[in-house]
Amino acid sequence: MRRRFSFSTLRETVEIRDSGRFSYHLRELTDHFLARSADGYSLHGDCCDRFVAVVASLDI
Repeated sequence: MRRRFSFSTLRETVEIRDSGRFSYHLRELTDHFLARSADGYSLHGDCCDRFVAVVASLDI
């Protein structure tokens, strides 16, 4: 079972204060790297390495 994280948990974890900007980036990543459900966000199967590389390259 994949772990799911809420929007607020993810935002607090990466220490982004601007929720609008963070929301934009989550939307951009959803369907490509992330799956969104009522329970929160989770990584698509084998996307962990690709996701980490993309997030590391963002200037947010």
